[in-house]
Amino acid sequence: MDMDRFVREPADASSESFHEEFRRCLHGLYEQGIFQYDLIQPVGPGTPVVSTRVTRCLIGEPGITYKYLGLRMFAHPWKGEKTSESCSAMYQHNQELISKAEEQAVAVGCDAPPYSSCFNLTLINRMDPADSGAPNKLGAVSVSWHADSSLVDYSTITVYVAEHDATQDSFGLSPARPCKPCDDPWRVALRHTPNVQGPEKSCPWEVAAQETAKPVKRRAKAKVHTVPIHDGDIYHLIGDFNHHNQHAVLAGRDAVLAVRRGMPVLGGSGTIRYSSTHRVALTEGHSYRSVKQRCSTALSVALADMIPAAAQVHEEQQCSLELEFEWIRQFFIQGKAHREALPWWHSKMDELVFLWRQFEVLTAQRLTLLRRAAAGKVGTSELDPFCLALKNGLQKRAELREAWRQREHDPLLKKQPANRQPLQCLFDAPSDAPHGAGSEALPHNVWPLVEEISQIQLQLHETKKVGKPWYQFVLNVYQGCAFQGGEVTCLSWTLFSQRLPMKRRW
Repeated sequence: MDMDRFVREPADASSESFHEEFRRCLHGLYEQGIFQYDLIQPVGPGTPVVSTRVTRCLIGEPGITYKYLGLRMFAHPWKGEKTSESCSAMYQHNQELISKAEEQAVAVGCDAPPYSSCFNLTLINRMDPADSGAPNKLGAVSVSWHADSSLVDYSTITVYVAEHDATQDSFGLSPARPCKPCDDPWRVALRHTPNVQGPEKSCPWEVAAQETAKPVKRRAKAKVHTVPIHDGDIYHLIGDFNHHNQHAVLAGRDAVLAVRRGMPVLGGSGTIRYSSTHRVALTEGHSYRSVKQRCSTALSVALADMIPAAAQVHEEQQCSLELEFEWIRQFFIQGKAHREALPWWHSKMDELVFLWRQFEVLTAQRLTLLRRAAAGKVGTSELDPFCLALKNGLQKRAELREAWRQREHDPLLKKQPANRQPLQCLFDAPSDAPHGAGSEALPHNVWPLVEEISQIQLQLHETKKVGKPWYQFVLNVYQGCAFQGGEVTCLSWTLFSQRLPMKRRW
């Protein structure tokens, strides 16, 4: 493993004031009560929900989000309206870490595009050794093996670590400056995993081998490196390091066992560990501004009174799917406490629900046009692609609604406190709620509509089979046609002034 682009800065490389202010900021965030366990779906829709071992919160540019393992996290803004004092302080610390990351990037030759350290959010983990997994030969896993996703390619990840004693709730009773390095610290484990993220992720070595018909060899088990990370340390994953390496966070085995037995632990991984992970996250498709702009554009070019191009229908359906399943349901499934902690998002979610309703109305209008076309009341050019795009969109909607219904009734969610139970939205919410009342244009169950479009497709195909090609009518009327090289030359020049190409179908 090439470790040149994994850089650790010891705590004494930063000033005491830097540590003091950063810890005061983390203490304020904890007092706000915004850290929570995430309920994720690692295997995808329709699979069981599991809880993370750590509590987390997301802070960043207004309107930005971060999606991982099936869950979209919505950021607390660190500037602008409805920004708390602690979140505003985190913005200043982010600027300081950008400077530190850029210095380290220069040192390893990653200081020019496409490399970037312009962090636009931080995902903060709060780790308790008592919540770690069972100790194994590496230690007790607090954060499992992964490479960070939804990031700009070749961007650096910078992490600041702060700890306080596990017997205390927060930094309020702890020293403001970092503790001295100890014998049983938290550690970061690293293993080489080529193209686990980055621009080549879509074509990993296994797929490439299959495409070239070469046998796939089992990859040798990667060697694991562990790096002790002490209180106050900063470490950087520079450039493409995250593309080709996975990492995990480990608590010491002795500390975990002691905490679980109620025994005192002195220092090291017997501490609560905060890791503020600063990243350059994707914004296209992951920010309120980008999704609103995409949907508004699709609506602005839609004409409800004519058969549109299939590409336009596809875009309309994709916007509707994204609004419902990537934003609205993602926000409300996280519960009342989540919603109350994010006041910046209240009006924004109402706007996204309004856009979703407009797409529901537009889809209903598309269905009406399709029915009229099938009845011969409007033109039917390019009707097959139109049918297919509309049917695929509705079918995907039906499948995802079933998967989300299953997710909302997962046994793990049923066990959550009342303020973490999924909030009702769209079809299930009260009619007087801005995010409720569903859609007046379409029902919740759209499977009957999918079946109706399938029947219309069959009807259109049958019509094509029994209909005569245009050239058969020409042959019936004009007997003096000569066949030349796969073409029909019509001798009645009063009606036909050119040679008309045709396929040999008999």
